[in-house]
Amino acid sequence: MPELDLRIGTFRYDTTQALCDGTAEIPENRGVIFPMMHTVVVRRELLTRHPWLARAVYEGFLAVKEAGARRYRQGRRRYEAPFMVPWLNALYEENAELMTEDWWPYGVAANRAALDTLLRYHHEQGLTAHRWTIEEIFTHDLLET
Repeated sequence: MPELDLRIGTFRYDTTQALCDGTAEIPENRGVIFPMMHTVVVRRELLTRHPWLARAVYEGFLAVKEAGARRYRQGRRRYEAPFMVPWLNALYEENAELMTEDWWPYGVAANRAALDTLLRYHHEQGLTAHRWTIEEIFTHDLLET
């Protein structure tokens, strides 16, 4: 099998064979950033009129995420997972060992490394003229989340 320089998410593997036979490993000394899936944006004018809004939206999304995760965990224990995926429990365990149980943490503090890296890359690659900081783009009410 030919060697390829291949990236999946933020992980880099030197050969396709390692991906196919399951021998690929993430080096212990490498920082890992698992990409966020979505962001929620609220206009500043809305936050000025309703200062509670950002926190309420954040807590609402957090509650729904936890309810879904709880439902999944309960079904998984009873082998009643709501997905038709072969060996799903084994895959879940393998992913949880690699990434902890909270694969997509919500909040600014929980994603600070990924957000800061994104903002740095944007500036370094010329996508933004200004090197934005997290404090400049997120409401201060959510910086500790």
